[in-house]
Amino acid sequence: MGSTVRQYFRRDYHEEVPWTIWGPVLARDHHDRVRAYRWVAHSAERLASTVTPLESARTIEEAFDAANGLGTPGQNLVVVDRSGRIGWSVYGAIPRRVGIDGRYRRPVRTGLLTFTSELSGGQDAPDAVYSQLYQSEYLHASRRWGLAAQYRRFEQDRRDANASIIGEFTWYLRNDVGNSNLHWIKLNVERKLERTQGAPALVVALQYYFYR
Repeated sequence: MGSTVRQYFRRDYHEEVPWTIWGPVLARDHHDRVRAYRWVAHSAERLASTVTPLESARTIEEAFDAANGLGTPGQNLVVVDRSGRIGWSVYGAIPRRVGIDGRYRRPVRTGLLTFTSELSGGQDAPDAVYSQLYQSEYLHASRRWGLAAQYRRFEQDRRDANASIIGEFTWYLRNDVGNSNLHWIKLNVERKLERTQGAPALVVALQYYFYR
């Protein structure tokens, strides 16, 4: 799928945008996985629902019942009635994603083990796309270092495939529990098992990451 981008004082150009059943494809994430962008405001039929029942609600319960089913993007809702009762809820449409996302965490004496498996499929017009990910992670109890091993595979229309096995060692300079403040150095070793273009290869990378 694509569209023409019109510009003042410059020549118009055509931009091709890969598309899946969930929405357009964005840049790949830090694990080189394909990401799809889905926003409920893209669905006009969901936004067509009326808010009139919400405007006429007289109690907290009536307000929450009226908000249930509104097709807006996710919103916080705080309601106060005349008696001083106050309530909070979340309303809006939540996209339903088809696929398997299995994650299992197990605390061990020295840290935390996490096992992740993901299977998904979509459409990159006109081709079908499939991806799979299997990952094992270990985070030391000090939260200062961790290890990870991963296998991932991306296939397009059952003819073009990219697959890799990856090993990582991460040293955290800062790693809070909420992951809202991250600062780390990572050694990444990737063995490319299948490639759409070129022969399999070994890639070694040293990454620096800071987020606050």
